[in-house]
This record gives sequence, C-alpha cells and structure tokens, in this order.
Amino acid sequence: PVTAGHWQVQPSEKALTLLGYNRTKLLADTTAANVSGLVMALSRARGEMQMVFFFPNGSFGNGTSGQMSYPTHLQYYYALYNLMDVNVPTNVFFSGPAGSGLANTASAVFGASFQGDSIWYSSPQINVPQYPPGGVYTVNYKNQPQQFAVPDPGAAIRQVVLQPSVSVSVSNVLQQISWTYRDLNGAALPAPDFMASISIRIDGIGGRLYDTDLSPGQTSHVPVQSVIWSNVTSIQMVYNDNLNNQYVTFWDRGLQPLQILSSVLPAGSAGVSYHYFPIGAGGLAPYSWSLITSNLPAGLTFTPVTGEIGGIPSTPGNSSFTIRVQDQSGQALERNLSLAVGSGSPPLSLQPLPVAGPNQFGMRVFGENGHSYQLQASSNLLDWIPLFTTNGSGVPLDLLDSHATNHSQFYRILRTP
Repeated sequence: PVTAGHWQVQPSEKALTLLGYNRTKLLADTTAANVSGLVMALSRARGEMQMVFFFPNGSFGNGTSGQMSYPTHLQYYYALYNLMDVNVPTNVFFSGPAGSGLANTASAVFGASFQGDSIWYSSPQINVPQYPPGGVYTVNYKNQPQQFAVPDPGAAIRQVVLQPSVSVSVSNVLQQISWTYRDLNGAALPAPDFMASISIRIDGIGGRLYDTDLSPGQTSHVPVQSVIWSNVTSIQMVYNDNLNNQYVTFWDRGLQPLQILSSVLPAGSAGVSYHYFPIGAGGLAPYSWSLITSNLPAGLTFTPVTGEIGGIPSTPGNSSFTIRVQDQSGQALERNLSLAVGSGSPPLSLQPLPVAGPNQFGMRVFGENGHSYQLQASSNLLDWIPLFTTNGSGVPLDLLDSHATNHSQFYRILRTP
C-alpha cells in the first residue's frame, strides 16, 4: 500500500549488477487507482545507459531571474554509461543504430566516485537535430559488449524549458527557487505528463553546493541547507522523462573569475594505475587544458581535452609541472602542480583465461614475490570456499577451477604477508 502519487520502483542496485543485469527503474502512477501487472524489464549488462540532452545555457546575468533567447531548441546529447566496478578502464566504446552518431565511438569523459567503485563514462557530444532514434545501443566495456534496447526518446517533441527565478535574503542567502514550464517559443505551459522527476543542482566555485530531487509538476523549492548566492556559479534545471532520458539546462550567474582548484595532487605508486582530473571553476565552461612543462612522472600522460593525468607511473620520485586552463570567453590561468610517486606493490588482480573443456574456469593471478595467495569461490558472496593456496613468484600465476558449473560463481584472491 502507498499513498496516491508517482512512485519509482528499483531493485537493489549492487545485488542485481553482481548477477550480470543492469540497473533499471520502473515508474508507477497511483494517482487514479491501484496498479497491478507492472513488469520490470532487465537487460544482460553490467551497467545502465542513459541519453542526456542539453538546451542552450540561460543566464541570471547580475539579477535573480533566469533569461533565455527564444525560440530555442536542444543543442546536443550524449550517451551516459554508469556501473559499479573496480580496476576500471579509462575508455569504453559506444555504438548505436543509424542516425545515433555513435559507431564504436570512444568515450570522451570518465569519472569515478570518491570510493572508486562507482564509475561513469560519456560519449562525445553529438549535435541535434537529427535526434537519436530508438534501437539497440551497445557499450563495449572491458571487451564485453553490453547491449541496451532503447525506446525512441521522442526528443523532438519532449522539449520543455524550466525557467527559474530565485529569492535572496538581505544576508545573501538563497531562500527559494521558483520556475515556470516553457515551450520552445517561451510561452508558459502546464507540466507535461511525460515528466517523471525534476532535479535541481546548484554549482559553485569548488563544486556542487546543493542538489535535490523533486516530483513532477512542482513549481518551487526551499533549500534545506544554507546556500550563499554570491558563491553560486550556475543552477542546473533538470527533468527526467518516463523513458529514463534526461534533459538539462544550465542557468549561469554571470561570468565568475577562472580558477584551478588543484595544487598538490594525490600521491601515486610505481606500477599502480593512476588517474586524476584537475578541477577548474568559474569562467565559462567547457574548459580546454594544456601542459606547459612536460616533466610528468615517467609512465604518465596528459589529455588536453579533459586535463586528465593518467597511466602507470614506472619510477618513484617527486615531479613538478605546470598546466594551463582556458575557458570559452578567453580567460586563461596557469598553475604549478606537484606529484609524488612512491614505491608501490603491483596491484593484486584476477584475469579470466580461455579453457579447453567444460566445467572449467581459468584465472591469471597478478601478484608479488614473497607473498602467499589464496583463491576462493562463492555462489552467494557470503560463504567463501578456498580453492588454492600458492606462493607468489613475481610473475603471473595461471590457476584452473576444474569444478566450475554453468551457475553464477564469484572468485576473489586474498594475499597474506
């Protein structure tokens, strides 16, 4: 039993993903009566793909009312793929049906949570129109094609602008955000029935200041925590439709000073994969990055599009170098950065191997000389059965489970001193 309204049903994310199904959501409308017979369609994939559409930016200028030039329409979209995993690659490849603009296209942006087990990738920006069609979209992740049957987004007829205004107290605290629903010519209209949820994201110098999810049809929100208006750089007004597509408009608060918020980078370890994105703020995004001095630690490279510093450092030591960021208005800024690389141990990891017969599963263990390693298996992630114990030799070890079945099985490797 639930109260009348719009409800979102979703299964346990981690348990479903571990079984090889992508995360999914189901929407139920109980405003009229009880609902039964709901079907949750699952896809055999490790993550979730979503289409994200962007309108041109609006602006608050120096005031508190968002303004935009009408008529307007969507500018571009990208495909977003997210999942829970570790030991992640820096690239995936997107493909889609004819007209999608995706054909084994490498991801343009990679990000990870602070804990490192939740990751996301986005394709390059693809200009619209033409609008992407429905069909089978594929994300190639770790050489594993993940297929998603995507319904036609209908983006050409699902375009609504959420135009905001804010009220600010005499002490410069944002008190309320209000908004109206507008068509592409700027005329007011009621909230469309295809909207499933609304999100408000308030960004400032240094990152996200506030975000919240709201029910469709709302026209105002009072933040539940203090937000200083002069610290705000933009407000994102976002809505998700009932096909799980997302539509975003950035409402900028004038041009803020350009900043680089990175100075001393997180330390790395020799032989261990390293990735870091320098943080830019202010100015007019998107930014372009460049490396002024090239004395990065051996094994690391610099990516100008995103500013990513990544690779596998090969030698311990300390390095200093200079990066430069430039925004779309021509502002530019340089910053000296330092990075320390310690003498780390090779990462402990498993890699599957091809096998010759049934009921077999082969694994290659990457470890370190002088340690013992125990391979364990489980069918439920709770009860772990030891399979092998062996001493590391400094080279990869190939192991074979000759009692594997066609049921789900999980493996882990434990290292002892």
